[in-house]
Amino acid sequence: MFAENNRISWLQMHCQCLLAALGMGLIWGIPEFTGREGAVGILIGGILLVLWSGILRRQMTVFRDPIRYLGKVPTWLIAGIWESYLVFTGGWLVGKVGHLAGEYLVSGVPETLLSLIFVLAALGGSHHVQARGRLAQISWGVAAWLGGILLLLAAVQNSPSLEMVWGDQHLETTGFDWKRSVKSIGKYVAYGSGIGLMTWLTVQVRDSKEKRRKEGLAPAIGQLSLWFLTGAVLLTVNFGTDATTMNTCPILEVMAGVELPGGFLRRVDLIFLSILLFSLVFLLGSIFFYSSYVADRIHISIGRLPPAILCFLLGTTAQEQWNWSRQYPKMLSRVYLPVCLMMTVCAAWARRKSYGKR
Repeated sequence: MFAENNRISWLQMHCQCLLAALGMGLIWGIPEFTGREGAVGILIGGILLVLWSGILRRQMTVFRDPIRYLGKVPTWLIAGIWESYLVFTGGWLVGKVGHLAGEYLVSGVPETLLSLIFVLAALGGSHHVQARGRLAQISWGVAAWLGGILLLLAAVQNSPSLEMVWGDQHLETTGFDWKRSVKSIGKYVAYGSGIGLMTWLTVQVRDSKEKRRKEGLAPAIGQLSLWFLTGAVLLTVNFGTDATTMNTCPILEVMAGVELPGGFLRRVDLIFLSILLFSLVFLLGSIFFYSSYVADRIHISIGRLPPAILCFLLGTTAQEQWNWSRQYPKMLSRVYLPVCLMMTVCAAWARRKSYGKR
């Protein structure tokens, strides 16, 4: 389906995953992982996602030709599940970004209009495989360095509080809530269940002489877990476990208190917000791109416009009618995580069956 010159490297695939997940995780994900229980949830949940990605890597052969291994009807069903996952994620994202932009960037503008601008900006991105790969590779280098320096400054300026909150004396006087820790692990794995889509995307990755350890998404998952762990620790230091109840964006509130050496720039939070907004635009653009791509894999051409329209309607109309932002995380934990695990088992069975026939 893809010519060799229309593929990307594993490095570019890693950069796409890192850039797409960074903004959503730091803005809305990490407030649920504060405290020691949340940190344990990120660490153990990250390990479980790495192990899951290793299993998915072994199933790449199945999804290079899914109709051959699984049959037409199961393949269409799985593709439909992933299409719904992408559209629901995009709808949730559109609604959240519209509210975020109205809160921090331009007050007084209707959130629906801001959501529309967000969708159009995402549609304006490239729809070519290699162009997206190159954009992610370059952009992630800039975002990682700049965002990493700002997070490091925030950690240094909060170092006294870090020692107080995470010191031995504090740990001895506070108990460890194992139930909350287990829930955090489950949430982290559920929020990362989208890695199951990796098996559909590997046809884009060229078969090169790269070392085998660079294949799969394990390196990207490890890096993201470190980013999220750093952000969660900073939220714990500043807000304790109350970050989840805040109406504002906790990580931006932390960055608002960061001062650059020399004091020549006071609004560090706006720089950090710009990085995260770029990440969100790239994520929504990826959702539109891969919605079209998954349909193409089952020989249906839909383009990027229908998913964009559905995402916009979900993020605006559905948000007003039944509070979409609250329903989406529940769907990840209760619907998509079990379904993704089931699809992984089915793909493993199909792979084993095909080797048995040989």
